[in-house]
Formats: sequence, structure tokens, C-alpha cells
Amino acid sequence: MQNTDIHIRRARQADLPGICAIEHELFPDPWDESAFRDALYLYPGLFFVAENGNGIIASSPPGWRTPGGTRSTATS
Repeated sequence: MQNTDIHIRRARQADLPGICAIEHELFPDPWDESAFRDALYLYPGLFFVAENGNGIIASSPPGWRTPGGTRSTATS
């Protein structure tokens, strides 16, 4: 039987390669790793990842896509 447990936690610097891999797979204008590093530093409380036994499967950085396809930035 396949393990379907998903764990959601705050992102860490070590997660950036996995986050960038997802970003590059999903978006035609992906953020680069330095943009994610800056976002994680500036907004650590807003940055999460979901992982299972195979690694990171989703992320929720401070930037996200709107229904129109543009990227919005979270503000505090």
C-alpha cells in the first residue's frame, strides 16, 4: 500500500531546490532560487511546503498566481 500521508510545515532554506523544481514545472515565468531565498528571508511566516515520503510535492510562497495568471505578492 502506498503511503499517502502529507505533512505541511514551514519552508526552510534546504527546501529551495524542490520549491524551484515545482515552480519551473508549473509556470512559464518562474521565480529563480534567489527570489525564493529573499522571500523566505523576508516572509518566513508565510512560506510553507507540503511533503510526503517522496519529498516536497507543493509549496505556498509569498507570491502566488491569480485567476488571470499574474503573480501577486502577499503583504502584511
